[in-house]
Amino acid sequence: MIYKDAESIIIGTLLSDDTVDYEQFLEEVKPEYFTLKKYSRIYDIVKDLYDRGVTISPEAIHLNLNNHYADYVDLVDVYDITLYKEAIRTLKKGYYQKKIREIVASEMEKLQDEELKTSDIVLAVNNIVQQLSDFELVEDNKTHKVGEMIMSYLEALDKTKEATTENGLMTGFPSIDDITCGIGGNMYVAIGAQSGIGKSSFALNIIRNLLHQGKGALLFSLEMSEKQILNRLIAMDTKIPLKKFKNKEPFSEEEYKKIGQAIQFYKDANLFINTDMTINTEEIISYTAQIKKKHDINAVFVDHIGLLGQNEKGDNMRLKLNYVSRNMKRVAKELDIPVFILTQVNRDSSDQYLQKRPSISRIKETKSIEEDADIVMMLHRITKLDNGNIAPIEEQKKVIVYFDKNRDGQLDEVKMLFDLESQEFIDYKTLMPGYEIIKDDLII
Repeated sequence: MIYKDAESIIIGTLLSDDTVDYEQFLEEVKPEYFTLKKYSRIYDIVKDLYDRGVTISPEAIHLNLNNHYADYVDLVDVYDITLYKEAIRTLKKGYYQKKIREIVASEMEKLQDEELKTSDIVLAVNNIVQQLSDFELVEDNKTHKVGEMIMSYLEALDKTKEATTENGLMTGFPSIDDITCGIGGNMYVAIGAQSGIGKSSFALNIIRNLLHQGKGALLFSLEMSEKQILNRLIAMDTKIPLKKFKNKEPFSEEEYKKIGQAIQFYKDANLFINTDMTINTEEIISYTAQIKKKHDINAVFVDHIGLLGQNEKGDNMRLKLNYVSRNMKRVAKELDIPVFILTQVNRDSSDQYLQKRPSISRIKETKSIEEDADIVMMLHRITKLDNGNIAPIEEQKKVIVYFDKNRDGQLDEVKMLFDLESQEFIDYKTLMPGYEIIKDDLII
């Protein structure tokens, strides 16, 4: 983003979006950051309204512009709340770079005299260093004395203890929720597995559970079509084998009834699906911000990060995935919404038949996910035996979810059952009495 665009986006947003935190704007921005008088005029109006204790809104700014509103009409059309914070950063960075150039240029101009002595050059350099030291290169609005935070911390702690609902997002799997105690609103969660293990279905199971809790979700799927996604969700709800949604085998009358009920549920569900295979990271950031603003969504899912990385510019896949991962974490923090990303895991040459469980260190192409994520869950199930033969169906259904990273809790593992026909994941804790639960020595 260039400096000029940043100015337009900021002013356009102030004039158009009533969700802007005007107090924070005044803390982060100074009038001298703007290159045009008409931009600094908006700053002055916001500052005046704030100082007088008047409620600040786009309407209030319009009223104070008097006959100058026509000068800003073009900016109203270019505003983008999703880019607002990035525009603030660009504005500040551009201003500081400009001031540094001015300081250096001023001192360098003094060095044009050919008769300058070495001592003169040293003096000029020292002047540059001194001015840069005096100049406020970084405005720190994020560092606070602990004492200043204590009261707000105690208030938040009281709310947690007094809350009548869960603290954080519950996946609907009791064993997982016991470990996470709820996934916080700004957490970045990675779900990893080797190809064909079931990570997409696992994510869809979490989405389905959220919807049945009355929550909303946004899914970016770079692998499956909308029809494929709905087939799986409805198969999970009805317990009808997924293959019956894809072949000519007729549904029974009872199955049609179940499908009708599931369709009605998903028709009313707060689920948004984007299946654009060419989507890039910036578009995901923009769409997520827009949908979260207009609708009550509680989580974002991206399936999967490897395909998203391929859509970014550049030739180095590692660098592209680093960029994607850092920005997914940024989405979670800035929009205060959990972001789940799915990722492929490299196969070790020694685990030819997938007996060896995947580890966090083998996340494909990049180490950034391991560093950035708050939680990393690795899925494992045996699909082949040591001799290379296909594992019995009952063995293939057994899954372990390993918590290889859990920033706010312990590392652990969860035993689950994967119904291969309906694609439903079942927490062993919820299995009916009499059902043979997964043994502790299932997978070594």
